[in-house]
Amino acid sequence: MKNFILLICLSISSINVFSQWQKEWTDSLYYFKTVYFPTANTGYVGGNGPSNLVKTNNGGTTWTGISINTSYQLNSVFFTDTIHGYAVGDGGTNYNIYKTINGGLSWTTLSFSQSGALWAIYFVNDTVGFIVGSNGAILKTTDAGRFWNTLTYGTGNLYLTVYFIDTNIGYVAGGNGKIFKTNNGGTDWTVLTTGITNAIYSIYFIDADTGFAVGSLGMILKTFDGGSTWTALSSGTTKKLLSVFFSNASTGYVVGQSGIILKTVDGGVTWKLLVSGTINDLYSVFFNGSDIGYAVGDNGVILKTTNGGTGFSEISTS
Repeated sequence: MKNFILLICLSISSINVFSQWQKEWTDSLYYFKTVYFPTANTGYVGGNGPSNLVKTNNGGTTWTGISINTSYQLNSVFFTDTIHGYAVGDGGTNYNIYKTINGGLSWTTLSFSQSGALWAIYFVNDTVGFIVGSNGAILKTTDAGRFWNTLTYGTGNLYLTVYFIDTNIGYVAGGNGKIFKTNNGGTDWTVLTTGITNAIYSIYFIDADTGFAVGSLGMILKTFDGGSTWTALSSGTTKKLLSVFFSNASTGYVVGQSGIILKTVDGGVTWKLLVSGTINDLYSVFFNGSDIGYAVGDNGVILKTTNGGTGFSEISTS
């Protein structure tokens, strides 16, 4: 009987270990803020460290440091295809935008004589893109980043996230809990009512009507009507939530402070806490399809799942 009980306990223990996010590697020289995979195998992770941008061509098995000719931290990376990509970040006395047309082998820099940081970049298609940052910065390009127009809205606003449904309809949000929406490509903006005042760090829309916003104090908001109204969802945590991504209409992930990872399979009605295996803050999450996903954060953490978040392994950039 004792042997039978012991066998059951060992079986349960094995299941728990398998379902946890396995911790294999960290590097305190790196602090990663953003991850983007234009293809299943090719991906980029940015932040600061010995190299402020690293690239993989084999789904994260190996990584190569990329020189982007800046000492400033990168906060957001976005690729419109396998070779055309953009990165933004801190800039000191300038807003700096970096672009590659050869898959990251080389980068050109476009600078604006405005001080502050750029926090997020999003492209609707190959040519139309938007950037947001500090001091109310909203920038727009219609020619694949050759020129950027300033659409500054609200000088004192800190914008941390941007998401566009198409070339006309888009959203920005940031430090004051407000979400702003445009219906004409950024020419005019409307303040949406959220009912909260804490910071919003990430926005993601499944379709033109259904979207999510996450932020400090475990906040998750959802809209069913294109942002006209927002409903607070129960996240089960008070930790700062920094990034949200949906792999399909019902399955989504949120990452944040102290290595927290949440998953929903019912469109946000309920959220399950996943075991990440790290206590480092996670700043960005990205999925390629329903099963393969990545989360990155402090101390060089790069997590990967190949089973929809049931198990994650921490992979090395070295």
